[in-house]
Amino acid sequence: MSEDGSTTVKGVYFDTINTIRAWCSESVLVEAMAECRKYNDLLSKTAPGSDVWRVNHAEGAAVTVNEKTMAILRLAQEVSEASAGAFNIAVGPAVALWHFTDGSAILPDAKTLSDAAACADCTRIRLAGDSVRVPPEMQIDLGGIAKGYIADEIANFLKERGVKHAMLNFGGNVVTVGSKPDGSDWKVGLQNPLGKRGEDFWAFVESQDSG
Repeated sequence: MSEDGSTTVKGVYFDTINTIRAWCSESVLVEAMAECRKYNDLLSKTAPGSDVWRVNHAEGAAVTVNEKTMAILRLAQEVSEASAGAFNIAVGPAVALWHFTDGSAILPDAKTLSDAAACADCTRIRLAGDSVRVPPEMQIDLGGIAKGYIADEIANFLKERGVKHAMLNFGGNVVTVGSKPDGSDWKVGLQNPLGKRGEDFWAFVESQDSG
């Protein structure tokens, strides 16, 4: 526990660092991180055996998934339709070309990237009951929606356990629960992409109960 009475826990899930700072018992935050682990085991594309991993390796066959996985897939489908396809979870092969998760971070050549993107048609993803089917040449990637969705779910998890004041930072996806204990707003720093991480911000946003 820090001098201001808050408790902070951290975990590495969804290929990033997740931090929860709250005014509550540490056991509640440990439970919250355990929930993060459950979501990671369902939605990570790099975790063998996860729902997303199994869908991406099913070679076009239907895969039965957890209800939580289906919920986020249906939400992703709604966002895709509302954005006329601008939001697209079928970009797995194109995203993989950049090698973000293994740390090498390369710039793919234009033709290879264009060929991979040509397969990214999320209208061909089939959701029926508790099963998911994607074409064999396609892979889904929930990186554009998962962390924000999960942060909201964990914020609700904390509220249900009586937490009044908390900030969640899941790899830059920030959700606040209530205000600070003194009633003031949380201040969320917007990172300068060219500056030192965690120290150089170009602006701050005030937030209260954004979850």
